[in-house]
Amino acid sequence: MTHHVAPSVPAASARALCELSSSTAVDDPNDHLPAGYYMRKDGIYISDNADEDAVWLCSPLRLVGDARTPEGSKWSLILQLLDRDRRWKLHVIPKELFGGPASKFIAPLLGAGLDLAPGSSARKHLAALLQIWRNETLLLLVDKPGWSDREFTTFVLPDGTPIGTQDVIFTKDVTAPAASSAGSIDDWRNNVGALGVGNRLLVTAVSVALAGPLIEMLGEESVGLHFRGVSSSGKTTLIRAGASVWGPPAGTGGWNATKNGLEAAAAAASGTVLVIDEIAEAPTNELGDLLYLLGNGRGKMRMEVSGSRATSASWRLGILSAGEVSVAEHMRIAGRHAKAGHEMRLLDVVADDRLYRAFDDLHGSGAPAEFVDRLQRGYSSSYGTAGPAFVRFLIENRHNVAKYRSMIERISVAGADSYSVAAGDGQAQRALRRFALVALAGYLATGAGITGWTPACALRAALETFGAWHERHKQQPSRSEPDWMAITRSFVEAATAGLEEAQVGVAAPVPCSFGWLDDDYFYVTREVWQRHHTKPEEAARRLDAHGLLKTNGGGGLQFRMPRSIPRRPWVYAVSVRILDEVGVAAGPFAVVAGSKAA
Repeated sequence: MTHHVAPSVPAASARALCELSSSTAVDDPNDHLPAGYYMRKDGIYISDNADEDAVWLCSPLRLVGDARTPEGSKWSLILQLLDRDRRWKLHVIPKELFGGPASKFIAPLLGAGLDLAPGSSARKHLAALLQIWRNETLLLLVDKPGWSDREFTTFVLPDGTPIGTQDVIFTKDVTAPAASSAGSIDDWRNNVGALGVGNRLLVTAVSVALAGPLIEMLGEESVGLHFRGVSSSGKTTLIRAGASVWGPPAGTGGWNATKNGLEAAAAAASGTVLVIDEIAEAPTNELGDLLYLLGNGRGKMRMEVSGSRATSASWRLGILSAGEVSVAEHMRIAGRHAKAGHEMRLLDVVADDRLYRAFDDLHGSGAPAEFVDRLQRGYSSSYGTAGPAFVRFLIENRHNVAKYRSMIERISVAGADSYSVAAGDGQAQRALRRFALVALAGYLATGAGITGWTPACALRAALETFGAWHERHKQQPSRSEPDWMAITRSFVEAATAGLEEAQVGVAAPVPCSFGWLDDDYFYVTREVWQRHHTKPEEAARRLDAHGLLKTNGGGGLQFRMPRSIPRRPWVYAVSVRILDEVGVAAGPFAVVAGSKAA
């Protein structure tokens, strides 16, 4: 929804307020109508009193209430209208439209099916009614799936259905299939989840899908795993089993999407899981940019019709990918070198080296193909129940957020000890934390009775998968970074760590302690740069050589700020990608006691 159009809310929002969207009339439809307006069976009438002289104004229209975003902005009027097909529709009118011509908010009502008496007088009376109509109901406007509030009381599924205590109006077009679930949670547990016992890759894939709502709740980064294996190894079956946590596995996408398409898919899956198959189909020249896009969790800044900046799409989710080649191998085809930042966003998991390629335990099936068919039949008939069940568990246990964070620390400590992760290996420490989050998701869902595993099974699967990744990681050439990059990263990280979310993700530079920042660059003043670098020119040259510095050209290493900045100072404009070139060590992990699931 933009600020300049008053759309009918998608059908999913009617489910969000099913008790308000029924086709039956309210007990007294005139309770909240202003003086001079009356509701009858065929619509709203105007009269000084409710007598035969009343004049018909429009077809039936109800006020649901006022709505606003969780941040308290974009206040809107929420209406119901009855069209000629006798269907009640929810309709949103941004209140800022009341400051302009009435046609801006009346025309979309007519397009949605409202009948209005002819003449300018009727339009004036309707405009007046909409601007003075009030009741006590307050709702939340939500434009993406996931948690709708910072207290974690309500979660919106990709199809617009809310889970929790708040009344929600979902304002985005719904891209999820109409049938987003099938079977019961018991069916899914018995036919999909339970088959993970003894199959650590299957448990890990499902746990990544379950991690979606935990990521935002705990303030963690998105988690992406790429299952790599030969043809018919079972890697696609793994990621589709993960997809079944939230919806039909047939809804998985491919890497051959455009950048805008992938951005839209990620935003539509926020808080859940994004499943992408066949990495070989990804454009070789664009895969690196696509990985940064997914991992950074924020889309491109765009403009509204009015010329003002629109809010960019954002997401935090689990990512499951599959293919016959790794990220590094696919990028090498285009002559590009995969950086640590690329690989961290989609951790490579070998999916064809188990006893039966992707699996270890066939659960009584006579052959691997028979087991795969059994699993595929399970997730094709039972899906979309495990994720919502886990969300309900998290809502009931939202007071345990601090405890869950400490559990991630403890799981990380256990993983570091078990697999001898060097304290100075920032990339391994960062990967370990992602696997610890995956382990916690599986552990908590198991404790909630969702998966059919044992708690130890969930923890062991994720950590053993990390161990296999770490063994390959140790065999790669060292990627030690020069001091100039570490120093630059260190002071920009420290300066931005305390910024509110509203201060980042913006197109125009905003002030911060080292200078300014926006969506793409840190603008470091010369004084700050020289204070942190003993050889400031050498540091700038090295960053420029790695494509991390924006300049004004002509061989210079500095950038002049735009006219919106007083006196337009010269600065060092460092790309935000510097935070992703090499994983940053998370520091010593504190061991915190207590790790029960609830």
